[in-house]
Amino acid sequence: MPENPASTSGTLNTGNHWQPMKLNLEDISCTLNMAASRIHACISQYQMEAANNHPSSARIMYFKAGLQWEINTFVTPLLQYSAARNIVSVVPSPIAHVLTLLS
Repeated sequence: MPENPASTSGTLNTGNHWQPMKLNLEDISCTLNMAASRIHACISQYQMEAANNHPSSARIMYFKAGLQWEINTFVTPLLQYSAARNIVSVVPSPIAHVLTLLS
């Protein structure tokens, strides 16, 4: 019997063939909104720390890594999934802001 894939983003059907997960508009919207919330929280935390004192370079790298992880883990795959299926998604403003900074 073949091994289960390491990713949990799909399922095995009865013939033990892996099939990718299918997302609906609500799944995409909810996930983008959760990512936007976490991005907004990360930016707000950084702004608060920056206003009170000058964060160290290690702390700045911590915030940058958190934003990059959020974008790479949730946002980019969802936008690629949506584009491949001609699904129009509204990108929440915190995500749009970070994406413009990264481009």
